[in-house]
Amino acid sequence: MYHYNNQTEVRNAFWETFPDLEAESRKRRTFSKGQNAQTAQCRETFCEWLDSLSRNVQISDRLAQNVTL
Repeated sequence: MYHYNNQTEVRNAFWETFPDLEAESRKRRTFSKGQNAQTAQCRETFCEWLDSLSRNVQISDRLAQNVTL
C-alpha cells in the first residue's frame, strides 16, 4: 500500500514539507497557478522530493510520472 494515492495528497504533502516554498509561492501569487508558474528552485525541489518518494515506494510509478504542482 502506498502512502500517497493521488495527486492532491502528493501536492499537499509537498507544501507541508516545504512551508518556505509555499509561503514564497503565495507571496508571488503563483500558488494555485500550476507547475510552470513556480520558480525553478521550487520545481527542482518538487522533482527531487517526488523522486525520493518513488524510490522509497511511497507512491506508485504511475503517480510519480503524472503528478504536477
